[in-house]
Amino acid sequence: MKETRVERKRRKRRFIIKIIVFMLFIAACVVFSLKSSFFQINEINILGNYKLETDEILRASGLKLGDNILLVSNRQVRSNITNLPYAKDVEVKRNWPKGIDISVTERQPYIQFENGYSFAMVDNEGIFLENSITKIRDIPLIRNISWPKLKFGASVLENEETIVFSDFFNSKEIEDITRKFSVILSEEDNNIKIDLINGVLVEFGPLDNVKYKLRMLNEIILDIEKKNIPTRMIIMNKGEHPIVVRDDR
Repeated sequence: MKETRVERKRRKRRFIIKIIVFMLFIAACVVFSLKSSFFQINEINILGNYKLETDEILRASGLKLGDNILLVSNRQVRSNITNLPYAKDVEVKRNWPKGIDISVTERQPYIQFENGYSFAMVDNEGIFLENSITKIRDIPLIRNISWPKLKFGASVLENEETIVFSDFFNSKEIEDITRKFSVILSEEDNNIKIDLINGVLVEFGPLDNVKYKLRMLNEIILDIEKKNIPTRMIIMNKGEHPIVVRDDR
């Protein structure tokens, strides 16, 4: 039987009413969710931090107990925390219905520069982490370089005073080699001297072909250790081939 015009209007009206009722129901649910204490954050867990204080991370996050978990932007919280120089990566998860878990991966000091009476700590990506009044014994110290005025979190690879050491960064292989150094001394005429942690002095020469020279130096160090050769100095700036000076005292 063909539907009459009046029936079509009634069916259309009923459909519109259903849509309105559904939208009112959704709106009521949204208002309830935003106003109800059921979704208020009562626990914020900070995980993975060692150098950064928990309160420091919490302040940077912008989160507070009592905030509505539905209004939390994971991306914004992550962005807020990664503004801290030591925060390398941040993962934010909702722990429904009332908790937030924040997992932090921290940057680690890799090289330190002399900075007046303090030491500028830099990670393996070249990020300036902090000024410390205490020298860290287990990472190389770069001496006799004019330390620039950098903000915490800035990169030494974007500054003309420190970019000369760019080949020391962003490479796991080079990082493993560099960890065998105690002091990297910059002298006049772009000459570099390196004190190894085993007491051997390296006349490294200028900062050109750095990665190649570092790999060569590492091979020499490994050969010396394997053969147990008493060594006083390794000379890499006098001719094409390195010279190993024995210590026969």
